[in-house]
Amino acid sequence: MDLKTGIFSLALGSLLIGSAARADDMHTATAAQEIQTQAFAYNGQARRSPQPPAPRNQQGRYELKRVQQFVAGRYEKVWVADKCRFVARGGTCNSGHYEQKWVAGHYETVEQWVWVPAQHRGPGSRWG
Repeated sequence: MDLKTGIFSLALGSLLIGSAARADDMHTATAAQEIQTQAFAYNGQARRSPQPPAPRNQQGRYELKRVQQFVAGRYEKVWVADKCRFVARGGTCNSGHYEQKWVAGHYETVEQWVWVPAQHRGPGSRWG
């Protein structure tokens, strides 16, 4: 009886391990597809914007380039946690609250579609 139980346990274990490995492969493949479909992100931007239409009567192409874009300074609401001070005669506690904090203007790297005009080649030159 113990031999039958042992063989059954071994067969069931190998079946479960095989299905778990297959499920892990499916998860890895799905994660890889998600990474490929997502655009390269900078500063929390989840997806890149679509390529704009080409200007009429102009030869060239759009290229996706990293450019520096200025972000103006602004006030930000910041949570300040409880603050307690203990002295010899007792303690005082200030409850948590929001404060306005100034964030200075700065440059951020963003991806942007940039129009690159076609290079005009001289007359009669086939390759440049």
